[in-house]
Amino acid sequence: WDSKVQGVKHKITSLMKKGVSTEDAEKSLSVLMNERPEEPLIPRLLYSDATPEALATGLAKGWPSGGVMSSEGGVVFGSHGMSSDSVMRTLAMQNELWDGGSIHYDRKTTESITVSNVRFSMFIQVQSATLNEFLNRSGDLFRGIGSFARFLVSHPDSTQGTRPYTEPPEDWHDVKNFQYQISKILGRDLPLDKSGQIFPMTLKLDEEAKKAWVRFYNEVEEELADGGNFRDIRDVASKAADNCARLAALFQHLEDHQTDRIDAGYVIDAARIIRWHLSESLRFLGGSDRRHSLPVLLDEWLIERCLSERSGKVLMSEVMQYGPNVLRKKRVLIDALEELESMSRVRVISEGKKRIIELNPKMLAATANVAKDPRR
Repeated sequence: WDSKVQGVKHKITSLMKKGVSTEDAEKSLSVLMNERPEEPLIPRLLYSDATPEALATGLAKGWPSGGVMSSEGGVVFGSHGMSSDSVMRTLAMQNELWDGGSIHYDRKTTESITVSNVRFSMFIQVQSATLNEFLNRSGDLFRGIGSFARFLVSHPDSTQGTRPYTEPPEDWHDVKNFQYQISKILGRDLPLDKSGQIFPMTLKLDEEAKKAWVRFYNEVEEELADGGNFRDIRDVASKAADNCARLAALFQHLEDHQTDRIDAGYVIDAARIIRWHLSESLRFLGGSDRRHSLPVLLDEWLIERCLSERSGKVLMSEVMQYGPNVLRKKRVLIDALEELESMSRVRVISEGKKRIIELNPKMLAATANVAKDPRR
């Protein structure tokens, strides 16, 4: 089609130079333009070192289903998208994709992008030292913004020294069966609507499945109270019931992709697995509730204040007067601000006797984009 269009354009140019009528050639060009073929969707399922914009473009303009999959998490956590300037935007976008929301990127020089009704997953294997370095570098934001809660964390003890060689089994029957089922799913056509967006079947909990899910929800909720097992990981446990339902849906779809009902057995199995991941999160976090540390508390308050006041600046005196009580001591406030400055989230400037906190515009824009979705 491109070759035909270029050929007709050259013909029109040639006829114009000769002073000959181009009417027929222009009609041919008009017909060709109306017959422009749609570009085929090229499946791209895997991403690793991708900026938020590149990932958004891939999901919105290309294949609407994909994920960040890496057996070397340093590539992901050390990528440009996780730098101090981009980490807030990256995490906010990933959270929005997890929630199934829409994201819109306005562009001045190129076409604007709307990411809507896509499916996105993350699977990362990472050394503890690498993850801890990233958590220290990003401060409390990875957990404070809710990203950590959306992962199913596994933090196994090392088995080095206890792994004598054993012969592998002759037949990996369960592994082969799993791979066969996955291959069947990948071999099916993606359910797309006329606009090219995913239009998947909705799975519902049957009566017994809902009872099992409610029972799990209530069990976790009780453990969030003071003195409960999950009191130190309330942010993580708050997503447990959501993750249970999602995992049960995956189990059901793996076994029977034609039914629209989730069996109670899969909910019970999913709940058992989610409980294990909660215990892993509790063990990894060491019982320290980073969610309410002072830099995160200040960060959240400054963002909320700026969005409500439609400004990117806040007077230090405003924080001292209207901010969280625990931050109204000057030394405490300065220490929290220094932490945020080290992560390039704010800077403190002086105008005469006034001390002004100026938020990073990129961070504020990313938060505002998330807040625009009317379903949130």
